[in-house]
Amino acid sequence: MSLYVTPQIVPTGGAILLSLSNTGSSGVASGIALSRTDNGGTSWTPLYSGLLPDTYLDVGDGLATNLSTTGVYQYMISDVATPSVSALSASVTPSSQLTLIPDLTSETFRRLLQGAIQALVPPSGYKTPQLLFVMPLDATPQLPFMVLNLDLAQQEEVPIGLGIAKENFAMEQLAADAGVASAVWNVSGTQMRRYSLHIFSRNYLERDYWQDAMVGVLYGLQGILATANLNLTFSYQITQGAVSADEAQPGFYYAQVEIDTKGISTVQIQAVIGNFDAIIFNASTAASAVVSAASGELIINV
Repeated sequence: MSLYVTPQIVPTGGAILLSLSNTGSSGVASGIALSRTDNGGTSWTPLYSGLLPDTYLDVGDGLATNLSTTGVYQYMISDVATPSVSALSASVTPSSQLTLIPDLTSETFRRLLQGAIQALVPPSGYKTPQLLFVMPLDATPQLPFMVLNLDLAQQEEVPIGLGIAKENFAMEQLAADAGVASAVWNVSGTQMRRYSLHIFSRNYLERDYWQDAMVGVLYGLQGILATANLNLTFSYQITQGAVSADEAQPGFYYAQVEIDTKGISTVQIQAVIGNFDAIIFNASTAASAVVSAASGELIINV
């Protein structure tokens, strides 16, 4: 009977996925025991005891937090009935580096609207509003002004196969770099985005002007956004109202333009994974063999 334990570093770091197996002709009737030690210590922390599973995910079991990204961990699997039948893994450090490519769709949209507002020449007596990211809390800005916000981003269609868990992904890329392994994975699909554009003004005529102007600008931007696959479909709806704390005091008028767009959304994940080898001990012959893992395995589910 030969027990095997092979560690795999997950791309987020702080966790280790163990592959457990028994390739001998006889099974492990009494079950197995799995334990962990850190930084070369001699004290082993029990993790699991029971029937032999295919995999075991260690996220810092028995600790107050996840595994340290600077710690060095080693695992031992043994037969409960015959503790001398056991196997040790290589020492592994669950460090990983993730690089996020930010989504600049909303910022691009905001700048296009801001440029259009600055370029418009309003009628006499109307002021050019400023476009804000969020509703101001410290003080009310001078009217008129607008607030743009992304209210909803909803994934819709995803190409066939891209929503499936990826195991052993980009192993050839990982093996190509013997020092630090890295892999880049792009996932694209269609996404519906709902923006709200709030327009605030002291009178309804000025409010209606900027409301109609923004609708015209949105239609004018359709071709530009389509070239970047950000505007496959476009629709909007408008609600209006007025607010006053006291009927005897002046308030303000507002319009809320709900903008629904559907476009291509791409998520890019780049993982840098530490290099390691899996050491497998054959208990029946007391001989050891070193099996070189391809610098780690990338496990991602989007």
